[in-house]
Amino acid sequence: MITIFDLGPSNHPQTKTLGVSPFVRTVIFILRYKKLDYEIKPIFDIAKVAQEVGASPTLTTPTPKYTVPFIKDSTTGKVVSDSTAIAEYLDTTYPETPSVVPGGSRLLHKILQSNLMSIATPLNHNSIQPFLINTTLPKEIREIINFPNATPEQVSEAFKQVKETFETFNGNLNRGESYRGFVMGGDKPTFGDFSVVAIVYPVRFIYGEESEQWKDVKSWAGGWVGWEVDQILKVVAP
Repeated sequence: MITIFDLGPSNHPQTKTLGVSPFVRTVIFILRYKKLDYEIKPIFDIAKVAQEVGASPTLTTPTPKYTVPFIKDSTTGKVVSDSTAIAEYLDTTYPETPSVVPGGSRLLHKILQSNLMSIATPLNHNSIQPFLINTTLPKEIREIINFPNATPEQVSEAFKQVKETFETFNGNLNRGESYRGFVMGGDKPTFGDFSVVAIVYPVRFIYGEESEQWKDVKSWAGGWVGWEVDQILKVVAP
């Protein structure tokens, strides 16, 4: 059994099963894709729990910083921090499962994930994180994080900015609007594909599957984002 640690506890059914953090959500999608047994353990004091179980900090300067996700694998006794390192560990430890970081491409995928998170920053700060923090988490966590709610105008502008940046991202990969394929090409998803969907998926359960906001997200990059969502949801169904 693999235990994945996430910020919590959450009172929302979607974040209870898919995680509050997009980095956690990426790992959960990968665990489902690999069909590995796992459980989510919500924690309040990330640094305290990380040190107790032996998780490494994800940043060391100027002082150690502990972040979610980190996992503990009861089969091997290993504790691993950082979503890309976790994905690589799962590939190595469970080689009978489909690979998501092929050919030692961890650094490439880490850079890709960082770029995707930067792309999504306006949407995260103005829509997704205010909802997840202020609506789904206990008061004691909200008081510490203190994430302000955005105005409707700020939310609308955030959607516009992220849409434009996703289209630029797709263009930088030399892909036209008709492109339908995984981030790294090939016929199977890799870490980057799970990251894309982990980032945008909360829009679906915040606004609703039939909402204009979710339809807008799925139309980004000529509909490529919607294609990615559909492909990943097929392979991560519980």
